[in-house]
Amino acid sequence: MQENDAKSNKQMVYCPLQCPKADSAYVSLKRPSNNNNCVSFFSYNVVKRQNDWFLWRSGKCLQEEIQFDIGCTFPFKKPISKRKANAKFNSQKSS
Repeated sequence: MQENDAKSNKQMVYCPLQCPKADSAYVSLKRPSNNNNCVSFFSYNVVKRQNDWFLWRSGKCLQEEIQFDIGCTFPFKKPISKRKANAKFNSQKSS
C-alpha cells in the first residue's frame, strides 16, 4: 500500500507483517546492516494500523535491495498454578 505523508510530503510504502492482534512489532535486524539509505525511524519503521502491524519505507530506502528481520509479540494469559486450579476445581465439585 502506498501513501503520501502530508507532514513530510514523502511517498511511503507499507507492507503488512501478518501479526494480527500482536501487542508490538519490531525490526530486529537489517541486512546489509551498513546500508545508510535505510535508517530506522527516518526511512523505515513499523506502525500499528487497526489490528495489524506494517513495515513502512520511504525516501532512498525504497530503492534499496534490503532484508529486514521482523518480530511480533503477542499477549498471553498467565498460567494458573496447580494449587489454584485444584482449589477452584474442588470448590466447583463440592457445589
